[in-house]
Amino acid sequence: MSNNELSYTVYQQAIVFWYAYERCMMRINQNGQIILPVPAMANSAFSVELFFKAILEENSIPFEKRKGHCLDYLFRSLPNAIKESIVQTANYPEFDKNLSQCSKVFEDFRYLHEDIFKSK
Repeated sequence: MSNNELSYTVYQQAIVFWYAYERCMMRINQNGQIILPVPAMANSAFSVELFFKAILEENSIPFEKRKGHCLDYLFRSLPNAIKESIVQTANYPEFDKNLSQCSKVFEDFRYLHEDIFKSK
């Protein structure tokens, strides 16, 4: 078996982290377990990051890996037609402002234990 057969694509990894988000938010039946908001936020942000990276990879668009968790950077790197489609589908007022405000949600929630007041 080759390495490609053993590894997930970026898109498949995005799906798996989205499922983890849904489990944490109890959208997948968990037999009475409680909602887990911090892991939910980290998993949802990471899945969005991976979806953006999958689109960039599919379109052969390079991106700076050191800015890899920065959602607004990744979003700005997407092809214009895809960005417009996302904004239109989201139908969310002040999309750009809100994306900028939550651009580092993955890092903020992953390291929440270091500064509980850092994330609002």
